[in-house]
Order: sequence, then structure tokens, then C-alpha cells
Amino acid sequence: MSEEQKSVRVADIFARSIELIVPDPDNCRDIESPQARADIEEIALSIKERGFDPDRAILVRKLSSGQWMVTDGHKRHRAYLRALELGADLKGIPCRSEAQGTDEADRAILRLRAPGRELTPLEAVIDIKRLIGWGWNH
Repeated sequence: MSEEQKSVRVADIFARSIELIVPDPDNCRDIESPQARADIEEIALSIKERGFDPDRAILVRKLSSGQWMVTDGHKRHRAYLRALELGADLKGIPCRSEAQGTDEADRAILRLRAPGRELTPLEAVIDIKRLIGWGWNH
């Protein structure tokens, strides 16, 4: 993938109602860890103060139910919900759709290589185990 393909274009970002966005139940990140909760609170306060940065739009995929599942940005999704609890006046959450043809292995690699706070070794091994199960090797 070229650098141009990796960049997020404003035209690729759309706002979705938070009620339509659901977390991925197979997300390997421990969203309830003390570090994750602190990160979520910090992001929520930033969102409340400055709004949601479109450059940090969450990555989603469309489900047959009409909902959108978070592929990347689980902490930002949670922070958006927390910002609403804190009284932020937010209309929609900035999202971008994952590339057509993305599969579970692509999603696992994305999580392992995503910018932001690194996965803990235990979180990373969940996706590494999935990749091995799909026939990947070292």
C-alpha cells in the first residue's frame, strides 16, 4: 500500500450516529485495563473540549444489520461515548470505511501495527494466535 493510499482524505470521512456504531466483540485490546480507562478519559476530555479530530476518525465496517462495527479505534469510540456523558455537544462520530475486500487476517495485522498505544504482549498474542490458526507462519 502506498503512502498516498494510507493517508486519510476528508472525502473518505463520514459522520454516523453513535447508536449505529458497535464495538467488535473480538477486539483483542483490553478496554477495561487501568491504562486503557485512563487513555479513554484523557481522549474524552479532549473531545469534550475541542471536538472529535477528523484525522482520528474511527475505522468501521458495515454489518448486514445496518450497524457499523469498529475495526480500529475502540478507545476513541469509548471516549466519544464518555464525552457525551460529560456533556459534550456532539452530533455524529467521524468514521471511515475499511477498504473493500478486507478480511479477518487484514484486521489482525492492522491491530498489531496500528499507531497509538502498543498492544500489551497478551493482547498481541491473541491476534498472533489467530494468524497462526489461519495458516500464517513467522
